[in-house]
Amino acid sequence: MISERMLTASQYAALHYLSTARIRLLCSQGRISGARKLGHFWLVPPDAKILPGKKGRGKAKGVSK
Repeated sequence: MISERMLTASQYAALHYLSTARIRLLCSQGRISGARKLGHFWLVPPDAKILPGKKGRGKAKGVSK
């Protein structure tokens, strides 16, 4: 069940001074706790935390020094 207190991605983005596209990307990566997709829309709890991603770009394969 989805609570009535959920925010759209646009509303959450405005609260955190981020773009809507960035919030949608973080939601699709599972990096916003409690985010749920309803049809074409992402719904986010107002107190949701943005989880950190991987650090760095990783080691290049096949490149020797």
